[in-house]
Amino acid sequence: GRYTVTGFDSIDSFHELRRDFDRLSLGVMLLKICEKAIAPDKEDVQLFSLLINSLHKLRDTNVHPAYTASVFLFKFCCLFGYQPQLEACVKCSNTKELFYLSAQAGGMLCKNCNQEQHIAITGGCLRYIKEICFSEFDETFLFKPTQKQLKELYNVACCYTAYFFDEKLKIMDYINKYQLV
Repeated sequence: GRYTVTGFDSIDSFHELRRDFDRLSLGVMLLKICEKAIAPDKEDVQLFSLLINSLHKLRDTNVHPAYTASVFLFKFCCLFGYQPQLEACVKCSNTKELFYLSAQAGGMLCKNCNQEQHIAITGGCLRYIKEICFSEFDETFLFKPTQKQLKELYNVACCYTAYFFDEKLKIMDYINKYQLV
């Protein structure tokens, strides 16, 4: 049994995204990440729900598009089993002075265990990552990061995601290059 699609009714075309290039670019990035992560003909209801909810948030002009993308990227990693260990150092279990995020190690490193060049993050960024990973999708949008926190969070989310999904998408570089975030 194969079926032939002879027509369809669009429920939502996300037309508003086409009016804002930054939001459209981030929407395309989310779609490309999903396209690379899932096998053709495979159904993934949770991923579809995350994508649709994120596209709806990208339309919301009260929410910065980079925050929506950051939420998507961390939720995406969690969905695929790459949730970072955020409460303690992954090497020594120290709960203090967690200044580095290591995708390779699977979470936070304290200043004593950071032997390599891992992503240095501020306490504010760590707090946002925790909220994103441990809260429901809609609850994460109750928080409003500053522009500086937003840029850090977005860059950390891109680097963390790129490690697990083999490559940084060209569109991530484009968004960073032209400082759309």
